[in-house]
Amino acid sequence: MQTKQQTLEGWALRNQQTSSVVRPEDKLALDGLRDYCADTSIIGRGGGASYGDAALNKNGVVADLRGLNRILEFDPDHGVITCEAGLCITDLQAVIVPQRWFLASAPGASQATLGGCVSFDVHGKNHEKQGTFGKNVIRITLLTGSGEVVECGPQNNQTLFWATVGGMGLTGIILEVTLQLIPVETSFMAVTKTKTRNLEETFAAQEKSEAFDYSVTWLDTTARGKSLGRGIAINAHHAEKTKLKPKQEMQALEWADKRAYNFPWLPKRGHFRPLFLKAFNELYYHLPRNQMSIEHGHPFLFPLHSITNINRFYGSNGFYEYQVALPDKGAYELVLYFLSEIQKYRAGSFLTVLKRFGPKNDAPMSFPISGITLSVQILANDPEIMNLLGLFDEKTAKAGGRVYLAKDSRLIPSVLDTMYPLRKNWAVFLDQNDPNHVFTSDLSHRLGLRVV
Repeated sequence: MQTKQQTLEGWALRNQQTSSVVRPEDKLALDGLRDYCADTSIIGRGGGASYGDAALNKNGVVADLRGLNRILEFDPDHGVITCEAGLCITDLQAVIVPQRWFLASAPGASQATLGGCVSFDVHGKNHEKQGTFGKNVIRITLLTGSGEVVECGPQNNQTLFWATVGGMGLTGIILEVTLQLIPVETSFMAVTKTKTRNLEETFAAQEKSEAFDYSVTWLDTTARGKSLGRGIAINAHHAEKTKLKPKQEMQALEWADKRAYNFPWLPKRGHFRPLFLKAFNELYYHLPRNQMSIEHGHPFLFPLHSITNINRFYGSNGFYEYQVALPDKGAYELVLYFLSEIQKYRAGSFLTVLKRFGPKNDAPMSFPISGITLSVQILANDPEIMNLLGLFDEKTAKAGGRVYLAKDSRLIPSVLDTMYPLRKNWAVFLDQNDPNHVFTSDLSHRLGLRVV
C-alpha cells in the first residue's frame, strides 16, 4: 500500500498539514496498515469533519479510511447493523431509513464517518434522550499498535472500549462498528420553533426540552441590551406517517444527501463580517415562528450541509469553533458573560447554539457532561480573539466545564486536566495498550494528551 503526500486541513481552516497519506480500500490492506504501525506513527481520518488538528499528523502517516465503507451485516428485525468504520453517516441513513430505522445519535456534520463518530463520541440534538454515539455502539473492531485486531464493547474488553469512545483515534484504527438503531415510521420530523426574547427565556426553554426527542436553541449573538441572548428554541419528534401530507407520504422513507450548491473558491476575507451577521441574524430571528411544521430529517439534522465547502464562507483565515459543556450551576452567568464579551469584539457568530446535555457516560475523554452546551463560531481575523478565548477557557475550567476537543484548534495544556480530570488515567492506559506510541496526532502533541 503506497503513501502519497497530501495537504490536509481541519474543517475550520485553521490547521493545515502536508502528510503521508494511505488509503486502504478493503481488509486485504490490513497487512499494509500493520507495516505502518511497526515503522511510524499513524492516525486515522474519516470525513474531515473535525475542526482542528485531530486528524493531522505532521511527523507520521494519516490513514484515510473512507475506502472502508461497506455494510457487512444488517438485522432489520432488531435494528442491529455492522459496518466498516469509513462509512459516512448519511450513506448509512440512506440504507436504514427505508427499513424504518434511524441512527440513535448523529452529529451536525453530514460527512462524518462511523469511526470518527466513535473516536469523538459525538452527540446530536437528542443527547438528553439517546446519549452520545458511543452509548449506542454494541461492538467495535480495532487495529492496535501491536498489529493485532481486537474486538471490544461495553460488555467485552470494556476498558479498551471506553478508552476508544471519545479517544480521538489514539487507541488504534477503528475498522468496524456495530450499532443499535432506533425505530421510526418516516424520515420526517415534526418541528416546533418558538422565539425567546432574551437569555432568561432561552434558558427557561431548555428546561422544557425533556418533552421532545430533539431540542436545540439558535442564539442571535448580535442582539443587545434587553434582547441579549434571544433566540429560537427548536424542538422536534420523529413524525408519524399519519401526520404527513400526500406528497410527503410518497417520500416518507426517502433519504438523500442533496447538495444544492458547491462553494467553489476560498476568499481572502470571509463573508461573515459584522454588518452581514447583523442583517442575517435580524432576518432569521424575525421569520414567522411559533408554529409546528413537518420537515425532512436530513436538513433538520444537517442544516449547513446542503452547501458543499460552506466552511469557505469564512475566508482563508478560517474561524474558531468554540464549544463548551457547562454544569447547570453557574451556566447562565457564564453564557451571559461569553455573549457580552463576544459583542465587545464585534465577533458575532453565524451559528450559535445552546442545548441541554443528559448524564455523562463511562468514557473518560467523552465531551458531554450533565448540564448545557454552548457552541459559537468566531472569525479568526482579530489576533485578540485568541486572548479572549483563553480567558473563556479559564472560566470554563473553573466552573467545572470543558472544551470540545473535536472542534478545538487552540486550547493550551494548562487547563486540560481540570476540564478532563480522568485524562491522566486514560493516558496511563494508552501507554499500556500502545507502549510505542504508534497512534499520535497533531492534537495529541499540542495538548500532551499522551503525557502521563
